[in-house]
Amino acid sequence: MANFLDVYFSRTEKVHPACDEYLDRILSAKSRTEVFDIMLESPCLEYMCETYAMGLGPLKKEMYPNFGGMINGRYRHDGTYSSVLFYGYKGAILCDTTVICLIDCNADITVRGVSHNIIMVSGESEIRLKGDGSPIILVYGDKVTIDGNGKEKTKNAMKN
Repeated sequence: MANFLDVYFSRTEKVHPACDEYLDRILSAKSRTEVFDIMLESPCLEYMCETYAMGLGPLKKEMYPNFGGMINGRYRHDGTYSSVLFYGYKGAILCDTTVICLIDCNADITVRGVSHNIIMVSGESEIRLKGDGSPIILVYGDKVTIDGNGKEKTKNAMKN
């Protein structure tokens, strides 16, 4: 796992360096679960979406061997808010967390009622929103298609 992180952060270092605080926390984590919990915090999810949209990864061949058992809704971060990561997922998702991050996904997402949800989308993703909820949608890059209701569709949320 350390090798994957070293490769990923060295790829992004010159173009979009990681925040020192998160980088230190991730590199000093003692387990995959601890690393993944940190990765599921909103600033890290944003960083992954931004770097993926820039073509820097994280790559599927890196994520699946290291975190395959935790992505695609198999692990949920529960802290101040709840979050999950879907990567290369095709299928239906019930939006039952505060933050959902989708990279290279083709998904039907059901959002129910008046809830405060943020959906971050990057990569080549096709997302169809269903239900009566209206999440905030943050789109990273220009290969994302969104269909359905959202409070806000922020195209190209990457920071310049």
